[in-house]
Amino acid sequence: YFFCGLTFCSYLTVFAQNKQDSLNILLNSANSDSQKIILLLNFANSIKSSTPQKSIEYSTSALNLAKKIKNDTLTAMAYYELGLSYYMSADHTKAMQYFLEALNLSTQINYQKTVCNSTRLIGILYGYQKQYEKSLEYFNSAYECYKISMDSSGIAAVLMHNVWFYSEIKNYKKAIKFGEEAKHYYKTENAYNCMLLSDSYLGDNQIQKSIQNAVKGLKISENNNDINGLGEAHKSLGRIYLKLNDFAKAIFCFEKSISYFHKIENPLDLSIVYELLSRVYSESGNYRKAYECHILFTELKD
Repeated sequence: YFFCGLTFCSYLTVFAQNKQDSLNILLNSANSDSQKIILLLNFANSIKSSTPQKSIEYSTSALNLAKKIKNDTLTAMAYYELGLSYYMSADHTKAMQYFLEALNLSTQINYQKTVCNSTRLIGILYGYQKQYEKSLEYFNSAYECYKISMDSSGIAAVLMHNVWFYSEIKNYKKAIKFGEEAKHYYKTENAYNCMLLSDSYLGDNQIQKSIQNAVKGLKISENNNDINGLGEAHKSLGRIYLKLNDFAKAIFCFEKSISYFHKIENPLDLSIVYELLSRVYSESGNYRKAYECHILFTELKD
């Protein structure tokens, strides 16, 4: 995502291994404020899934420094990274604010990478707000932007979000079409595309394909030590077991999903899983537990 010289890029391997200590050392040894900003943004990006609140702190520091040195490109990058950090912490209001800032500034300076990425993320946020026409408008704009830039990973990302979008409006066959198309653009299988496909195949009552994709997404997330991905994979598996009326396995998967989402303080997905868990307990006749989960769902949703 970020740019850096060959020598400077070699530093990133070091700080990825030693995290905070290495970041402090590298910041002290950086030759310029621009290098410090890139270090902060790369570090913020590397921890956005596991500790989004810390990611917000580093992105904010990078933004303040970028504004201080009046570097528009780095400022746009910092706006985008801050939007991502708030997105991962499920603060969608702040995320939208910073993605719009990133989009406006990137458009002014013709920094296409951040124009495309910000447009795509704004589309996702409108989808969460159930403003589906606006969501689709931004997805289409992002798709055209990535095509102009010949960015295959960006095209794949838009196609993947279309899977989610059409699944949300219960057009599962169209969601599956986009998900299968997205596979051709990824160099390796993408865990999140697998899990979105799992949910879409489940909605279309293709249980075996749903299981295959959920298990594939779980394995990829395990290999990448992706806490958010592990939460999503167990959520998908829980949905499958719920549909099969295997309540014990559904409860096990949803509880595992909750434990992962708690680790990264993800209230949005926690609320979704508690709602699903409430359904499981209700359908299995445990109304007290169903009520407890529904209360948690309501608190997190609000």
